[in-house]
Amino acid sequence: MHGRGRGHAARARAITRRLEADGHALELFSGGDALELLGDLDVREVPIVGQGLRGLGAFPVRFAADRAAFRAFRPDLVISDSDAPSTLLGRALGLPVIALGHGLLFGHAVLPAGLPRAPVLREKAKGAVAAGLAWRKVIVNFTELPLATSDSVLARPDLRDGLSRSDRDEGFLLCYFRDANAHEVLRLLTQTERHVVCYTERPVPPGVERRPRSALEFADALNRCHAVVASAGNQLISESAMVGKPMFAVHARGDDEQAMNCALLKAAGLGDASPVDAVTLPQIERFLRMPRGPGDASRERLRAMTPVSEAIAQLVRAAPRCVPRMGRGLLGR
Repeated sequence: MHGRGRGHAARARAITRRLEADGHALELFSGGDALELLGDLDVREVPIVGQGLRGLGAFPVRFAADRAAFRAFRPDLVISDSDAPSTLLGRALGLPVIALGHGLLFGHAVLPAGLPRAPVLREKAKGAVAAGLAWRKVIVNFTELPLATSDSVLARPDLRDGLSRSDRDEGFLLCYFRDANAHEVLRLLTQTERHVVCYTERPVPPGVERRPRSALEFADALNRCHAVVASAGNQLISESAMVGKPMFAVHARGDDEQAMNCALLKAAGLGDASPVDAVTLPQIERFLRMPRGPGDASRERLRAMTPVSEAIAQLVRAAPRCVPRMGRGLLGR
């Protein structure tokens, strides 16, 4: 699984639990944030191949390392969460590959009208590299979208341990930011009448209660908060909606995927959103006064969607033993 942000690790934990319950033997590979968050599982560390020229240069090294690992483990199927090398290696070996990720909606779902063309094309290209050759694609999202391709399915994130639909409201604002770009947002939040709690290892403005990152403590706080102000990650938007908490989501300019998440969140009535450098105090205050009713139907539809762990389990049961190889294969199988 890819290593940036919490969503990949949260998905990996849910999928691992489900597949092991079904009797499958698993070998896990990851790096970055996901590796840190999966520290209690047996995960093999690998470098994450990023985008651009640096990623292109790292690709052959990573591909060769994966080939050696696959030779030892001899997998029957590959599940790749936003990781291009494992997808391409699996296909080269004639293995069925299940690719998953929230970015796959750009190339495999019918998108809302009016989206900027250039960002959509960029995200489609990224998804084609990471998942285009996979046997099946699992789009992980928090809203229902019509599918555009016959080899894709739509699923919602699993609700993590410690989270449940909750009417508890202790009045505080819960914050989490993937990147170090939200200091001004936190400062604005301190000017509201709400207590502000941020889970981060970074410095925070005066008036913000900083808590160290902890998955269990964060889940407990999410059950009890008034609202969420955070990066526009697919996982956290989904969790906030499923437990009934409105969210104010922010994204960096140029982050096409999170900008799309913001647009979908607003369209579903689940909260409000803004580029992180354009947030204003009046906008935050309007968000805090928003009625929650308009998003209730979207929340119920989200809860009714198939969890990603179940979608993956169904595809694993239906997977063929092999698929046509790219070239001669690399393990001599």
